Amino acid sequence: MLPVLKHVLQQRMTVRIYIDDDSMKDAGFQPNCELEVLLSSFAGNGDIVVAVHNGTLIALAYHTDNEGKGWLVSCNDKEPLIFPADGDSGIEILGKVIRYSLRSPRVATELLRQRIDAGKELPGRHLPSKEKVGGVLQSIAHMIGIKRHWYAVYRAFADNGIVEEGMYETFTQLVYSMVPQPAIMPDATTLRRMAIDCFARPVSQWSMERAPFGGKRYELYHSIAVKTTELIKKITCSHWGMPDFTCHEKYLHRNYA
Repeated sequence: MLPVLKHVLQQRMTVRIYIDDDSMKDAGFQPNCELEVLLSSFAGNGDIVVAVHNGTLIALAYHTDNEGKGWLVSCNDKEPLIFPADGDSGIEILGKVIRYSLRSPRVATELLRQRIDAGKELPGRHLPSKEKVGGVLQSIAHMIGIKRHWYAVYRAFADNGIVEEGMYETFTQLVYSMVPQPAIMPDATTLRRMAIDCFARPVSQWSMERAPFGGKRYELYHSIAVKTTELIKKITCSHWGMPDFTCHEKYLHRNYA
């Protein structure tokens, strides 16, 4: 027995795990992916969990049938794996997946060489001005009804390279510097909490079935993200086959201070 402070026990304990199989391929998980897992033996209907089976880690979906019995099911185009979740089958739930990403994404060197060779004769890229970026934010501000709606705008900015992925503080500073108050303003903590389920992915991969909520609430977030994307496309030129504006912390300080 070891005494542990109460506040430590209340913390959300998470680990990062690499999964190399294709058990959840139909749910969008690819082999060689990284999963952030909340350590817990509890899972809700439809949650994706990481379980230990014969000493091997495997990602499975948790399902509760009409009789209230829990099952662990794979999601791929092969013969499905189905296990009872009561522990009697020798499979144990390690925790619930709360975030997913590809492991060490890379681009083939030959593809990069071809892109560079093809782009050498194109005009140089240019960055949209502070006024144009501010115009996008000001144009979309009237659609913002609560702080969380700004996440849809952030997601469009991240998808198009205007802010780096996960740089919520940077995006928040950008809004505060360019949107006149008293408009509803975002905060980084609220934005970070919205990056769950399909919302953690590019807008092109959003779907109501995989969103944290549905109905008109989802449709509003999606419409804000789509509208923002359309406005961004109008102020950017796609020389070199990629967005022409990359906004890092140093760039913000130098150009938008």
